[in-house]
Amino acid sequence: ANAKMQAKDGKLKLADEKASQLKNEVDHYKKLMEEYKRQLDTREAVHSQEVSELQGNLKAERVANSQQAARILSLEGMADGFRDKILKLKTKDKEMMDSLRSQVEHHEKEIREKDRALFILNEQRDSERVTLMTEFER
Repeated sequence: ANAKMQAKDGKLKLADEKASQLKNEVDHYKKLMEEYKRQLDTREAVHSQEVSELQGNLKAERVANSQQAARILSLEGMADGFRDKILKLKTKDKEMMDSLRSQVEHHEKEIREKDRALFILNEQRDSERVTLMTEFER
């Protein structure tokens, strides 16, 4: 009976040691899990902050792009206005040049007509002089 008791005590002692060892392993794994959870929470907080910063940067870039797009549209509008003004000036310039060309042609025609009239008058004068000279000589 004593040997049975000792054997039973030995088995109980082994079981207690095994239970204590398992409890220590469980505690160790719990500590590891808590550490991993802390690291994960830290990483999530860092990632969350990075995502917020990136979203802020993206929003700022969108605003900047929107402002640039508005500026580009404004400049394109100004360019269109300048093109219209240039076209109007070219049209006006062409009309003025056509008018001046027409005036020059008209003046040249008048000058030719006056030259012809002067030539005819000179011819008549010369003819009258010859006639007078001839009459004077008689």
